[in-house]
Amino acid sequence: MKARSRLATAALSSALLLGGCGGGSDIDDPLLPLILITDVALTLAAGHSAFLLGGDTIGGAPVLLFSNITFELTDTLPNGVTVNNGYISIGSSARTGTTTIRFRICDIDHPGNCASGKIVLTVNG
Repeated sequence: MKARSRLATAALSSALLLGGCGGGSDIDDPLLPLILITDVALTLAAGHSAFLLGGDTIGGAPVLLFSNITFELTDTLPNGVTVNNGYISIGSSARTGTTTIRFRICDIDHPGNCASGKIVLTVNG
């Protein structure tokens, strides 16, 4: 596993190299583009947001939501936390504390070519 920085507000926890991982079953196909998802730990306060996909790549190129990848949450968001167009935002009703939010990115051209990642979110008061 490799480590590299992603966002000024994010502490990197790990990078996952996943090529063709669909729905929990491994697809080992060297012809499919490799998806690299960077797991992050974010600390945000109410009224702030952060971009989630800045360090992720597909086939060596940056992921572009709705252009080369789809994005879906696989966990339920806590109250007051929203994700829209790749940004996570903290509303005034969000409770302080730490939670893990899992997500999945899939290749638009090969929908079974997916990778999963996670965000460890800490909401400050």
